Amino acid sequence: MEWQITDRQFTIRIRTPRELHFWIKTIAMVTCCDFILRIQHYFWPIIPNEVADVVLNLYYIFFILGIYITINYFKKPRKVIINFDSGTFRYFYFLASRKYYFAEVECIRIATDMSKALTKLKGNMYHRVYLKLRKQSFLFLGEFDDDQQLNLFINELRNVFDVHVDKLHKVGRKLSKEVRLGRYTIEKEISRGGMGKVFLARDDFMQKAVAIKVLPANLALKYDHANNFARETRILQKLRHPNIIQIYDVGREKGKKTDIYFYAMECIHGKPLSFFIKEKAITIEQSVRYAIQLSLALDYIHSHKVVHRDIKPENILIRNEGSCVLIDFGIARDISIRYKKIYKRVFRHQPEISHHVGTLPYMSPEQISAHHDIDYRTDIYSLGITLYEMLVFKRAFTGNSATILRAIPTSTPTPPSKENPRVPQSLDTIVMKAIAKNKNKRYQSGALLANDLHNWLHDIVVEKQQLNLWQSLSQKFLHFFQG
Repeated sequence: MEWQITDRQFTIRIRTPRELHFWIKTIAMVTCCDFILRIQHYFWPIIPNEVADVVLNLYYIFFILGIYITINYFKKPRKVIINFDSGTFRYFYFLASRKYYFAEVECIRIATDMSKALTKLKGNMYHRVYLKLRKQSFLFLGEFDDDQQLNLFINELRNVFDVHVDKLHKVGRKLSKEVRLGRYTIEKEISRGGMGKVFLARDDFMQKAVAIKVLPANLALKYDHANNFARETRILQKLRHPNIIQIYDVGREKGKKTDIYFYAMECIHGKPLSFFIKEKAITIEQSVRYAIQLSLALDYIHSHKVVHRDIKPENILIRNEGSCVLIDFGIARDISIRYKKIYKRVFRHQPEISHHVGTLPYMSPEQISAHHDIDYRTDIYSLGITLYEMLVFKRAFTGNSATILRAIPTSTPTPPSKENPRVPQSLDTIVMKAIAKNKNKRYQSGALLANDLHNWLHDIVVEKQQLNLWQSLSQKFLHFFQG
């Protein structure tokens, strides 16, 4: 669609799909009739030649007229002259290129089609823009799948016509002002990932904003995705912590082919940690404070036999008041004894609970290697890599996927103080211990990591490394003779 607005003239290529579809259907119908007449006339010559000639002439007339209409439709922009005083405009009608028609605009209508957004993971919300005229007629202007282009176009239209905007939503053939999932009214899409989409919604019962995570219908048909979604909801329902996203409700909505599964969670007013890292808008002290909060959150979920397996800046939200929240438990795993037995016996070959899940630059060495069991210490490693990135504003491992895959088990990142001189060397000790290749040499719990970070924050010296038995006895022996 091409459009341009000046002071007194509004030039636009107005699309009228109903008229175009009518002529296409007419040509198709006449073509079918012509084909049937030719077949019957050849095999069963009972139709007079005069009738066949008339049908052929009509076919040629409609065909030429259809070509003419199609060319005009695609190539000829029409001008709309605005009368600001009366609130009317005149425009070229579709078939009468030299004739002007007057119309009064009542409102601008935006019909948002939510069908693909709710049923397909990669489907977008399409916005169709109409001008509502007198006598309840609508003039179709175009279709947008980009919110910025839509808002720009709508603002220009409002400046020209000075009318209100009527927003409607569409699911399937139903057109309404609201799209609902249970007691929740969908407003807009916030984000999407491999396990579903997240929408901003309004809880009509509690009268507050919530975030709705939806498993699109095309994924609900697959057992693996439906099972992962159910596991995620079960994990979130048993977690209650100020630094973990809180789930409110779980629901299911009837669909045409399959049901739409969703759950409602708290709406976080803030931005992801990745935004602050990209903008370099985070201090060393803030980084340590966020790492303490996340360490305590990890210690809590590990006490409930849950491993997150996807700790990264994109899955950490910073509230406007300053606290952080851990989100997206889509690939989290329950490592309770009962589940572990089932995993070893039945599900060890299923991809959704295999080692190779997560985000590659933040995966631990044991996540990459299939020869080591994954436990809670993989989250400690990922948090250490995230803290490293907060301190130096770049990832610990860079390059393509193959390079990172080789580097994680073998290469040790440069200490943060070497990358950023403002990072104290005493903080290197904590970070490098958290990202140790051997999981037995890392912090064995989130509480221990939080304790060392807290001590560093309050100027308490942290030992560079844990002494072994021989070093400990040597120190005691030396102190005994010196004392």
